[in-house]
Amino acid sequence: MDDPCPGSTRNDAPKDFQGTSAVSLPAGCSNAGPHDSSVHWINPDDDYSSSTAPSLPRVGLFNNIYATTKDVDFKYQNCTWVCEISNVIAKDRILVRSPFSLLPDHVSVESASDVPCDEAEFAKFDLDDTDLTDDEGPPYCKYWCYTAAVVHEEKHRFDWRLFYEQKLTSAIAYLESSCQSSIDCGNPDTITCQAAESYWQLTIQQWFALAFTEAQGLMDNPDTTELNEAEQRAYEVQYEIDHPISAALPEGCTP
Repeated sequence: MDDPCPGSTRNDAPKDFQGTSAVSLPAGCSNAGPHDSSVHWINPDDDYSSSTAPSLPRVGLFNNIYATTKDVDFKYQNCTWVCEISNVIAKDRILVRSPFSLLPDHVSVESASDVPCDEAEFAKFDLDDTDLTDDEGPPYCKYWCYTAAVVHEEKHRFDWRLFYEQKLTSAIAYLESSCQSSIDCGNPDTITCQAAESYWQLTIQQWFALAFTEAQGLMDNPDTTELNEAEQRAYEVQYEIDHPISAALPEGCTP
């Protein structure tokens, strides 16, 4: 027989909490069980034809500064309230400037043939990233490539989701294994599932915040202030779209 509240003066009949006897739980509390603690991503505010994204030379924007939402419950298991985290929703957003929302003298091209020959040399320079070790990208003074801008921002999204989901998954696993309150009727923080949740609330918030900070550090190493690694990686994939256009000029231009 197990006493759920050691030291209690209650005179309830003994119950076998490890056996088949039903456990009477406080109102609003329930038993632990299978649940989905994985990270789910949403991006309802993406805009690939934006008039509000940055103009040249940066024609896109990736935004990950959104609060991650979650459901936190403490469930009963073997005389203990255990943490269950579910419905984890992380949000991000991509904006890419519409080729038609820039000033008239800014031109998006998808091939060398989109460039008039009288500006072929200038466009060749404008679309060429001559140093892939920095975080600056091509000049994009006038000529730019919409497809390359999309690829750039989607690289940011790929990296962020990889890093943040990794850190968040680890944090959730730690919290679910560590945030537990053994029921002790002499300790009001352990009597109900609501009390246990309130007790661990700050710890859970801190671990979620830490996951975000650590993921930001993987995106862009804070110790290398002279280089933005996130931008460097994005410009590398952008180069794969921009460079063939630049390399085909001036020969491929349209008279």
